[in-house]
Parts: sequence; C-alpha cells; structure tokens
Amino acid sequence: EVINYDWFRDKVYHHYAQSQVLHKLDECTDDPDLLCEVTEIEVAIVTKFGLPEAHDFTGIIDSFSWREEINDTAVRWLFAQLKEKAESYLLSPAKSDRIILMELKETHAIFCSVLPLISVVPHRYNIFLYETLFYIKGYDVDVILQEMKKANDIPNSITGKMITRALFRKKISEEVQPLGLMFWKEFIAHQKDEKYLPAPKTIRHLDNHREDHLNRNDEILPKTFLLDSCYIHTIKYHDEVTPYIKVELITTLDFRTVSLNVYMPFDTFITLLQKATNTSVSSAIRSMLYENINHHTEEYDKILVREWYKTYLYCKGIDLTLVKCSLSDNGIPISHHCYYQTVDFDDWG
Repeated sequence: EVINYDWFRDKVYHHYAQSQVLHKLDECTDDPDLLCEVTEIEVAIVTKFGLPEAHDFTGIIDSFSWREEINDTAVRWLFAQLKEKAESYLLSPAKSDRIILMELKETHAIFCSVLPLISVVPHRYNIFLYETLFYIKGYDVDVILQEMKKANDIPNSITGKMITRALFRKKISEEVQPLGLMFWKEFIAHQKDEKYLPAPKTIRHLDNHREDHLNRNDEILPKTFLLDSCYIHTIKYHDEVTPYIKVELITTLDFRTVSLNVYMPFDTFITLLQKATNTSVSSAIRSMLYENINHHTEEYDKILVREWYKTYLYCKGIDLTLVKCSLSDNGIPISHHCYYQTVDFDDWG
C-alpha cells in the first residue's frame, strides 16, 4: 500500500497536539478518552506502514511526541524512520510464534513489544503469562503459547474487569471456567499481590521516613547485612564499559526502617527487578533500561519510580548481601553510612 504523505502528516500533527495535553496531566490515565485517542492514532499510523502495533514501533511515534516542537522537516524524518522499520520488518524471514517468544525473552523485551507480534491479545492474563510465568519463572514456551491462544477467547466484558476489583469476585472465575485456563488461580493470587503491595498507608510511612532520613546522615549501620526485601524509590543507570545501577531504596533492619543507596551490576539489578510484585511497573522499567543499552541513549538514565508511578516498587524474596563501599557518585566521593554495594559489584571507575 502506498501511504498518502498528507494523511500521515495530518495524523502526526494531531497526535502531537493531543499528546502535549496528555503530558501535562499528573497521570495519563486521568483522561482515559484522550489516552485512547492518542493510542489509536499510533496504531493507525504503524498499521498503515504494515507494522504490528508493538511498542517497538508505536514507541517511535510516542517518543516523537515528547519533542519541544516539531515542523515539516521533523515529520519527514519520522516518515523515513517508519518506512525504514517497515521495510526491514516486512522483508525479514518469517518466524514461528514459538521462535519469536524465545528470542524476545532473551532480549528482555517487554510484553507490549512481544504479544502483538504473535497475535496475542495484551490483556492482564496474557501479560501475566508472558511477564511472570514465561519471562521470570521460565515456564515451557509451548505451554505458555498454547495458554495464550486459549486466553485470546476471554470475552471483552471480562478483560475490562481485570483492571478492577471485580476480578476478585467469584462470578468472574466462574465465567472463565469453560475456557479451561490452566493458571487462572495463580493469576488471581498474583494480581492480589500486585494490587495491594504496598498499601497507601505503607507508602505514606515510607515517604515520611525517607524525608526524615534525607535530613540526617548520622545513622550507624552495620558493615554487612542481607537484603531480603525492599521498596525501590529511584533507579540510576550508569553507562560505563560494564553498565551498573545505583538503587535508592528503603528496607528493614532489626525491625527498623532504613534508607540505603546500593550499587550493583546491571544483571544483578535485573534479577532484583524480577522479584517485584508490581509486574506492570517492573517490566516498564526493564524496557527503559534495555533501551539505554541497546541504543546508547540517556533518555532513561534516571528512573523516578515514586514520582512517575505514584508508588514504590516492592521487591520480596531477595537474597543480596550488601557491604559498605567507598565509591563516588558523579565524581563526588561518598562517605555517608547509607551507601552500600552488592558483593559482586566491581568499582569500574
């Protein structure tokens, strides 16, 4: 299909204008109709190029909308970028759904970059199958793929309720029972974890504690202790020869709440991220970090979890030994008691 450039230009300008309004909201979900319109324009554009509505393609348009201003030259650049992506995608050898799943798991791709490529509906249950059972827990690819195909038949009346408390009513489980879904009970249990941890009261407590901690640096902490759970506040990506992560977090020690800054290798942090109860947030963060590595950008070198997502990222079941370290942050020597590193961290600076 030959794409009408005037149609494309008009769509891009309209998308940009609507996105500017969306970006000024505290959260994009504050105006669901506007968010839906912006998303539909992205999908309409990429499908016009013959591309699936995967994040790898729609994300190009979304990133374009964050520019301070655009003009016809910039729009033509975007057109060329999408045309190049389309030619590469459409001329590449066809792959089976099984191979696509396995390959993209190895590249740590987020669900929205994967599910559209294999014609899987990206509702909460299928996201759980990919992100939690397949990516994190390593379930067999054939089992997961077969389950996703069955889950495509979940009625829209139910998929819409998956993001509400109605999901936990017995009636919903009874309605999906005829589909014979293997992991529905595990899905419900996981959604309860994701929905209720941390609770609003816990978040307020962590905010207050962190604010108090920022005003004092004299707390004496042990030289070594085991980190078995934490609430992540901020993530800082350091793009070195061997990338590493600085994590600002809150945890407990001897029944006390303590704030820490921990340096760790990139792979160690990804393992920590896989322990998060909030899969939707953790998978988005994973995508940002790999975007930095793959494209050598600094767009997401600092991820403000608490500010962006209005919560802390709770990770449990961790097994990390932390030791006090003597490093520098952006060239500034660190001597405070709350700075640590994991035992497998090397100071490459």
